[in-house]
Amino acid sequence: MPKLRVVLGTMPRILRQILSDLVNRQPDMKVVGGVRTLAGLPKAIESCRAEAVILTLSPLDDAESLCALRRHHPGLVLLTVARDRDRAAIWLPNKGPQPVEMSAASILSALRHGRQNVQRVH
Repeated sequence: MPKLRVVLGTMPRILRQILSDLVNRQPDMKVVGGVRTLAGLPKAIESCRAEAVILTLSPLDDAESLCALRRHHPGLVLLTVARDRDRAAIWLPNKGPQPVEMSAASILSALRHGRQNVQRVH
């Protein structure tokens, strides 16, 4: 099975480095790109052929941009980390957010679970 192609977006540099190292150490995943803004995500997803995105969100982030991203990329596995709280969520196609524990094992497990769900949908 090919590696899950992950784009990292809108997060502090240290968190991006930690997540990049974590994902790239997995035999079934690799980071294929990164962006600093929500506006840059659609282009990065397309050019990198990303299957998953991990990004941080603040209360000020534009919810409409996130909804548009999900509409234009319905097969995308989206993992969001709240900047102001210690919580994360996985967004699967045709489903709302599901909580994810903030640990390396839980984040990796959520990405793998998300990939399996997407493959079953298509």
